[in-house]
Amino acid sequence: MENGLRRIIRSNIHATSAQSACEEIVQWGLEQKSCYVLPGNVSVVMTAFWRKRYQQIINNATLVIPDSQFLVWALRLLGVKQQQKVIISDLMLACCDRAQANQIPIYFYGATPLILAKLEHLLKQLYPHLMIVGSHAPSANTTQELEAELNAIQQSAASLIFVSLPSPQQEEWMAKQVNRLPATMVGVGSTLAALTGDLSPPPKWMSQLKLQRFYYLLTNSHPFGGAYLINHLTFVLFFSLQFLQHRFLLLLGLKKKRSISNQ
Repeated sequence: MENGLRRIIRSNIHATSAQSACEEIVQWGLEQKSCYVLPGNVSVVMTAFWRKRYQQIINNATLVIPDSQFLVWALRLLGVKQQQKVIISDLMLACCDRAQANQIPIYFYGATPLILAKLEHLLKQLYPHLMIVGSHAPSANTTQELEAELNAIQQSAASLIFVSLPSPQQEEWMAKQVNRLPATMVGVGSTLAALTGDLSPPPKWMSQLKLQRFYYLLTNSHPFGGAYLINHLTFVLFFSLQFLQHRFLLLLGLKKKRSISNQ
């Protein structure tokens, strides 16, 4: 399916499904397209609102995936009636499955050496023929060390790179590597730690209600607890104003109604 695009506050968010996103990422990997895909959530949208350069990074992404129930609700209110949350861990595993079938070399950048070792063991069990050509937990402090890391990634010939760094460093790192690394970069945040069991999962009922991030806030597992609350309250206020303006313009006939059936 062709992705619809909606502007939420100031950020471009794509109305996409997990299947569609996976198909596009794999195709870009096959083409060795130098681009980046990132998970969109409230923290990303609000950080971008206050930081102009970061806003440019978000809106220059080839694909911004709705990885937040708040963004899903916003997309539905803006006409994407069937939009569902795209779970990044599920998307990454689906991409690994397709990468195995298409012999796409993949690389993992970020997290910690222990998490990367656990992850490689897990993925080799799930996808025995997956081409993992390298992984690296960054600790570079100098320009020379950073260049050495990039050279190692280039020499690995990876076409698909999963990046696990804190936000906004994750998005900033990927944006800097466009046209430097001939690969599609996918931001996965804390997904690697969750898959290896280094981040305790929320109760099933909270997952069903799409309250995973709220669980991590309550258990002090969220790195920016206070900022999380402020971002979400501000998001609700700003998007409410945007939606009221959207409805007002529709009523006046100054804006065309758009609807996307997201299967």
